[in-house]
Amino acid sequence: MFFNSWLEHRDSIEVLKLGCNILWCIWKARNKVVFEAKMDIFIKVIEAANNLYKEHNFLLDGFDHRFTVDPPPASLVSVWHSPPRGVIKINVDGATDNSFIAAGVIARDFTGKVLACSSIFINFWVGPDKIIFAEASAFLQGIEMAISLKVDKVIIEGDSYSMVAFLNDDRLKYPWRIRGILADCKKFLHLFSSISFSHVRREGNMAAHYIA
Repeated sequence: MFFNSWLEHRDSIEVLKLGCNILWCIWKARNKVVFEAKMDIFIKVIEAANNLYKEHNFLLDGFDHRFTVDPPPASLVSVWHSPPRGVIKINVDGATDNSFIAAGVIARDFTGKVLACSSIFINFWVGPDKIIFAEASAFLQGIEMAISLKVDKVIIEGDSYSMVAFLNDDRLKYPWRIRGILADCKKFLHLFSSISFSHVRREGNMAAHYIA
């Protein structure tokens, strides 16, 4: 029944996930025959694949709850504020649309003058964590822009409270898919005499939002 429903499933992503689990379990069964001289009956292989698929979806269903950091209401800023003299503020924002990801970045000085802006576009993404991946990509691009501008003191600001929290607190658990991006962000921190990550509401981050 499970095998028939997989063949008839119209959701290509679900078909891919189910197929990967089936192939993995077939490979494990093959290795058991080759290296242990033990053979599982076919129905056991399919049941194992089904269980893996269900476990995977169960974990994904809880993703947003487990990796979202709720901001304290009193600390939220809803307007853009210019940085102190001698400091550059870079606003960043990630955006998603179906399976597409984009990130926008804009750098301004204490007068509000735009020093640079850019955007990136990732053609295709599969998974429920694409929003946080887009935000993480935006923060990394913000740091890379600061490096390209050769600034010494910088504030990286975005409307993703979770990303700001992940960058400021190493004790927090974060999605494994952004582990590499977070590592890249942190390896550049020593290049600045002062760098901080701050949160602002969407209303105060509209310039980066429109670029994304």
